[in-house]
Amino acid sequence: MDGSTMRSPSVVPADLVSAFLKGDPSPVIAVTMGGGLIYSNNKAQSFLDQGLAAALSSEVNTAAVHFAMRSSQAVPRRLQFETPEGVIAGVKATISAVRLEGYLPLAVIRIDADKISHRFRRLTDRINAQNQHLAEASRDEKVFGRIFNTIAEGVLVCDLNGQVLVRNAALTAMVGPDAHLAAIFGGQGDCATHLTQALADTEAGGGYYDRTILIGDGQRLEVEISAALTETVDGKIAVLVFRDITERRALERALKLADEANRRREVLTAKTEATQRFLSVMSHELRTPLNGTLAALQLLNDEVAKNSVADELVSLAQRSGDQVLAQVERILEYTRLDVRDFAPRPAAMRLDQFAQDLVQHFEEDAYDRGNAIDVHLLGPSYRRVFCDPALLRDIVYNLIDNAVKFTHDGRIGLNIEMEQRSARRVEVLIRVSDTGAGFDSDDLERLTAEFEIGEHSYSRAFDGAGLGLAIVAKAVALMDGRLEAKSVIGVGSVMTVRLSLPLAEMLNDGRAQAPLRTVLTTPKVLVVDDNATNRQVLGMTLDRQDCDVSFARDGKEALSAMNTNSFDTVFMDVSMPEMDGLEATRRYRALHGPELPIIGVTAHADPKSHRDCMSAGMDGVLIKPIQIAEIKEIVARLKA
Repeated sequence: MDGSTMRSPSVVPADLVSAFLKGDPSPVIAVTMGGGLIYSNNKAQSFLDQGLAAALSSEVNTAAVHFAMRSSQAVPRRLQFETPEGVIAGVKATISAVRLEGYLPLAVIRIDADKISHRFRRLTDRINAQNQHLAEASRDEKVFGRIFNTIAEGVLVCDLNGQVLVRNAALTAMVGPDAHLAAIFGGQGDCATHLTQALADTEAGGGYYDRTILIGDGQRLEVEISAALTETVDGKIAVLVFRDITERRALERALKLADEANRRREVLTAKTEATQRFLSVMSHELRTPLNGTLAALQLLNDEVAKNSVADELVSLAQRSGDQVLAQVERILEYTRLDVRDFAPRPAAMRLDQFAQDLVQHFEEDAYDRGNAIDVHLLGPSYRRVFCDPALLRDIVYNLIDNAVKFTHDGRIGLNIEMEQRSARRVEVLIRVSDTGAGFDSDDLERLTAEFEIGEHSYSRAFDGAGLGLAIVAKAVALMDGRLEAKSVIGVGSVMTVRLSLPLAEMLNDGRAQAPLRTVLTTPKVLVVDDNATNRQVLGMTLDRQDCDVSFARDGKEALSAMNTNSFDTVFMDVSMPEMDGLEATRRYRALHGPELPIIGVTAHADPKSHRDCMSAGMDGVLIKPIQIAEIKEIVARLKA
């Protein structure tokens, strides 16, 4: 020894190895005897990245290195490694030992690139394809997730045991995030049992079925459910779709109730209309014989001696006939007001004149019962107001009629108060009071129903059909008014009607008259009626007024008579066989114009019948039963 310190050999530096192997055309890797990596060129880097770097220190590979180190020449060997995707791969290489002075020996591995490039590229391509497939699958999974959660119906996927695998956002919003099949369906049984039942119900229902399910806080939800099995790579799964039909079912129930209500309304309307037609027809049929009866009694009254037994009997018959007529008038008026398309027909009128005329009508009947009628007008009752005179008469007439009927030896009061509320409107208060029988104020609603009377026993003290207050109530409603009642049984009643009416300008007091020709000689009159009694009675009435009367039994005979004779006026019945009065009037007007006055005679008192008569060309309308005073007025105007 020369006294110098002996150094232990070290691992060859990488830069020295790089300089030594620089320019080598093959993929080159330099490692220690233990397999530790010292150097690699660029061509070998892809092998190292695929797993060869980690495999250099493996037992198989280090054994190959040791064998090569003991040999004096390059040794061919196969190196094995596992790719990141788990694929076992191998490459052919030659391993040779390199000894540099002062350094530990190293092994140089030259990979045979020509032999393994094609196979390695296939492996690399397969790995890259797998990576692309995984990326696409991940992307598809995200797209599917977005689609899955945008479905409006609730969707639940579960295994065959009923355990939930996945659900969409709609189902979570519907039943909550933690609900399972047993919780959703409720009742007995586990999830698998409920799944089996859902599949069976879907098949039985033809693809879906309805069910009420439970949601949070015990609330119930009506849903439409469809359940089906589907095959996947991992086996069968079940897909259940829940559609919320709560609102649809509520709407269907509402529509069903509405349909039932409409059917009931139609039935009720049909019954009401049938009743109205029956009452109207019956009232019309009663008017026709009443017309002859009352007119004959009026004529007979002029023939009998006053204060005789016959005079008393005629008066009794007249009062009885008037009572029948009053009941018929009430029935007609009630049916008129009950028509659905009824509309008030306002006109200008003075309330003071209206009140005086109406009370005068009841004075005799009130006197017979020992009653006195007082009229009190407060405020500017001379001012004209706009309202339907017929409706107002219905109200006041029936209230006074009831007061007279239920009062004996007492007092009846009519108070009309008019208070101006603005420049154009007034509030009218109409009070009818009596000291009669009275009634329980709580019974007002019942008494304003049709055919309701104060008592129903056979021994009841008062007559009437029970339509008076019903007509009052309907008329008040049609005038947008209010009806109030105060009554004490045995003391009397006060009925109050409140109306808001517009003021009218002062108009001419004269009534519109049907145009009649002035006749200086005996008027020639044609009476047209299919009822022989009516022809005879009206003819006798006109004969007593010094008229020359001719007769026709229907419209055809009337046309023939009017075309061949000269008449001063015609009384034309409206309802007749063969040809009615309306058609006969229209045909005559078409040929001869408006010169001859034609007065319609009808049992129909409703406004439509009046309009029909005027539209046909008639100059006026008389309502059966005709009063002698009306005939006298017409004849007087003919002679004026």
